[in-house]
Amino acid sequence: MFQMSLTAEEPKPAVEARAAGFLVYKIDENAKANEANKVQFLMMRASYEPFHWTPPKGHVDGTEKPLETALRETEEETGFAECDLVVDSQFERVGFRVSEKKTRRPSNVRAFLR
Repeated sequence: MFQMSLTAEEPKPAVEARAAGFLVYKIDENAKANEANKVQFLMMRASYEPFHWTPPKGHVDGTEKPLETALRETEEETGFAECDLVVDSQFERVGFRVSEKKTRRPSNVRAFLR
């Protein structure tokens, strides 16, 4: 005998993934003011399809603060340690939301300027 339940379960709210990273850039002081490459941004190529370009960032671990995550991930992915960076403490972009296709959960990405 087969049993079937006709009661619908309430969908569970998606747990938000938290990520943080740096927008690392360099200003070429020798470039002319109107040159397109006066400001250069460091972008990383994703290791998974569709192999998009992204600034160094990663998931916030446990009770880690977003700035700690940004520093850790930047060093892991680029080799640049905190002493190699000048952090703009006036800039923090919060709420850049993306939807992860694999997990179908929203991500809240915090970006800091270097």
